[in-house]
Amino acid sequence: MVEDESYEENSVGDLIHERDANEVNQDLTGEEEDSCYGRKQELLHDCKHLTESAKKPLNVAVIGPPGCGKSSFLNTLFASLNSDRWYEYAKSGKFGNHEGVMGMQVTRRLRSFTKEEYYRQNDQCILPTFTDMTGFENDDSVITEELLYLVFCGKVKEKEALNDIVTYGRLNGISAMRAMYRTRLFSYRPIDRIIIVCSSNPDSAMPTALLKTVINVANELDVTFYGVMTHADVCREKYGNRVQEREKLFREYLGLPGNRLANVINYCSAVDPDRSFEDTLLPAVDVPVLRLLRQILTPEPNDSVMYFEDWFNMLKAVFSTTKSLFYYGIRSFVAVDSRVKLAIFIASLMIGLVLLLFIHTLCEIYEFIIRIRDR
Repeated sequence: MVEDESYEENSVGDLIHERDANEVNQDLTGEEEDSCYGRKQELLHDCKHLTESAKKPLNVAVIGPPGCGKSSFLNTLFASLNSDRWYEYAKSGKFGNHEGVMGMQVTRRLRSFTKEEYYRQNDQCILPTFTDMTGFENDDSVITEELLYLVFCGKVKEKEALNDIVTYGRLNGISAMRAMYRTRLFSYRPIDRIIIVCSSNPDSAMPTALLKTVINVANELDVTFYGVMTHADVCREKYGNRVQEREKLFREYLGLPGNRLANVINYCSAVDPDRSFEDTLLPAVDVPVLRLLRQILTPEPNDSVMYFEDWFNMLKAVFSTTKSLFYYGIRSFVAVDSRVKLAIFIASLMIGLVLLLFIHTLCEIYEFIIRIRDR
């Protein structure tokens, strides 16, 4: 007898598919009026608690084919971590198959979103950096596999055009591509987790070649990966059981347990025609995303390992902050009134004299103790 997947449990005992379906299909209301508001707060607390022992932010790559809802998912994820409203950080759009715009979706650059960019709360939790790559085509060529390897190893710089790397590999061969990019001195943001995004629309082709390539590279680098199915709200209503069949197929291709797969709905006009999410949040949308994030933040053995590049980046940040504070102090001092400058100078002089007197007194006491001892 086949086990009913609607009642599969994850590592913390939450029901997965039936639970997500109930959340997706309920009426969406304002944040504090939403029946999921309390659950959202619990999950936020869990996520922040999981970062307390972290020494550095996790680097999480988000990858998927064009049009799968990846950028919308990122914006939904960022909104779910906050308590005010939705913002568009990852830019999204659909060009369509019109003359003059074909191929615009294949221009791909690496773009990372740090906590400082998307998190607007005033606390010190160490939330991940999310690395976005505009849609990958359904391809399992050695060039694509090598490109993913370079990205996951952190050998691709921020905002570097991925098409340039692919073009170099096609013109010069895979060996030259590896020699050029794998030998880079620094690793910029080595990936700790991977989120693979796929649309729930059963009429869209399953990106099997891309899934195979991502899995091969992730397994080679021993990086844990997760699955996200988007458009769940619209597709369930339109396609019914075909959506569950697609989800099952997606899970089978990735070999994912239920706790590493999430059905999500994104903040969009299809979910909320009035676009009230531009003024408030919808906890029913946030909960499935935060549940997956809690799983992603669960510590793994290598999460706290600090590599040379991490120490180097930390020293650069300290130096940059010190330099900024120094310049700010100089500008502030120049801008103040001359009488205030005189008062600061006199106060500094007096503090210096007191310190000198204190040191002189300590020296005198030390010499007195030495003379007493020598008698």
